[in-house]
Amino acid sequence: MAPSLLKLALISYLPVLVLSNKVTKKQNIFSDGAAIGQTVMAYPIDVVYTWLQQPSEAEFRKLESYCGNIPGGMQRFRNMGTFRLSLRMLEKNMPWVRKIFIVTPDGTAPAWLDLSRPEIEVVDEKTLFSRKTDLPVHNSQQVETHLHTIPGLAERFIYFNDDMFASRPLQPSFFFTNAGKPIFRTKGYVARQPNWRSLPSPGSLMGEHTAYPLTISMVRDMQQKWPSTFQQISAAHCRGDISVGMGPGWLYQWFGVQSGSMEISHDGLFGWLRDTNVRQATAWYQQQLSSRPDVICINDDFEQHNPTLFERQMKELHAFMKEMSGGHASKFELDGKEDHAMTVMKFMAAKIGEPMRVRLRDDSF
Repeated sequence: MAPSLLKLALISYLPVLVLSNKVTKKQNIFSDGAAIGQTVMAYPIDVVYTWLQQPSEAEFRKLESYCGNIPGGMQRFRNMGTFRLSLRMLEKNMPWVRKIFIVTPDGTAPAWLDLSRPEIEVVDEKTLFSRKTDLPVHNSQQVETHLHTIPGLAERFIYFNDDMFASRPLQPSFFFTNAGKPIFRTKGYVARQPNWRSLPSPGSLMGEHTAYPLTISMVRDMQQKWPSTFQQISAAHCRGDISVGMGPGWLYQWFGVQSGSMEISHDGLFGWLRDTNVRQATAWYQQQLSSRPDVICINDDFEQHNPTLFERQMKELHAFMKEMSGGHASKFELDGKEDHAMTVMKFMAAKIGEPMRVRLRDDSF
């Protein structure tokens, strides 16, 4: 990389938190026989994703008529191909994961996903709701309230948004301690509240924008303490009905820290592409490839109104994803299958009345 370009990359990398480049090697003792190098797992760890098929223009208009103004608009429903990348990187960098649960509306799944794989289980999100008055579901926060009830889910699990992925090999000790406690990673000091047990409603703690390691028992304990809070979230049908800060993952992290159910760590390297740095995406991509963080998140804060700019952004994104993954399909993919939801350009063209010029496929990387 040219010195001037590297300088630009470092300047535009501000939203990426560098907590520590030091990698601490620990030998963990585990028991289900799955080995990672010299590490043997003593307890199973699952991964949970939530995924939504990109709606057609007509479906999105119907959703708008039901929910009104949706914060983020179509950006929060577009399929950028990041889920496919996440599974590729999961296979490559976290091969010790026991099972992958994918929670979706009506049990739908991407066309490229190989449902015959024993590691994959697709779950209809509606089956997780005990109160049917909480339906319909148009808000991921609703679903996140019920992930711990997935049948067959391991006590210890990691919740990934479909735009998050491990960009380098990670051991189970990145997510859980030897004793099995989830690890909460943050760059700053975290204050414990002495009176937290008597609060009428829980607090919220974001930490780094990364995957959430959780335990079923910790989630249950918190929901039993503040049942009305989680009933409110479960009944929030549309995105924006409740604040972003009430996202269950952030509530669980607050509870884990306050109760001692989670361990606090200040180590880690994280990358986050979002609204504040998406215009410097070129330099950002190069920075991630030259110094790979532990976990990366790529938010869809790409162009919504200019198809030419959006097309350029998607080509660049797909080139980055191809280089990041090595361009190799994972064992979870069916050969030659694309995700038919990847029609973002067509949707945008119809929205603003411009002709469709290029159809981007999410298997183009």
